[in-house]
Amino acid sequence: MTPPLQEAIAAVRNGDTERAQLLAAEVIEDNPNDAHAWYLLSQLVESDGRRAAYLSKVLALDPAHARARAEFDALPAEASAVLPVPAAMAVMVAAVKEPV
Repeated sequence: MTPPLQEAIAAVRNGDTERAQLLAAEVIEDNPNDAHAWYLLSQLVESDGRRAAYLSKVLALDPAHARARAEFDALPAEASAVLPVPAAMAVMVAAVKEPV
């Protein structure tokens, strides 16, 4: 696990989810194949659609990721019908605060 990803996890633990999103997105920007960063990002969004997209990316990178599989399978069917997510989208999404 990279230091920036560890910093993102620390931000989550400190309640700073916005910073965690930005850090996870930076990790993805530098390494689009980092399944851990995609998984962390999936935990930081409110939208089932975004969560499904990020979990789908995790599973594409690491089909044996049990937690991602369980969470993806638990999402509503309409949220699970997702398109592939480019790394650039994660960066853009992290930069925009989700509406409450």
